[in-house]
Amino acid sequence: MNPATRRTEGNATAPLLHMALELSNTSWRLAFGDGATRRQLTVPMSDIFKASWPFVWIIMLGMVVTAVLPPLVTWLPNLMSKK
Repeated sequence: MNPATRRTEGNATAPLLHMALELSNTSWRLAFGDGATRRQLTVPMSDIFKASWPFVWIIMLGMVVTAVLPPLVTWLPNLMSKK
């Protein structure tokens, strides 16, 4: 990189987004801002737990399928290794 390129990169202005997290046992507080304005959002932990259950069930379903059908796990790697 030459000095002219560095100077150009250093003068570029890009929009910034600042984010802060405050995590506690009862709620999560999120703060977003661009330096001029600020927005705060508080999310109760009960909402976070309720929203995460579908992902937990999907992971558990994948584990059950893996346990019941072990050849399914090695099918694609075996297919790719055969040339």
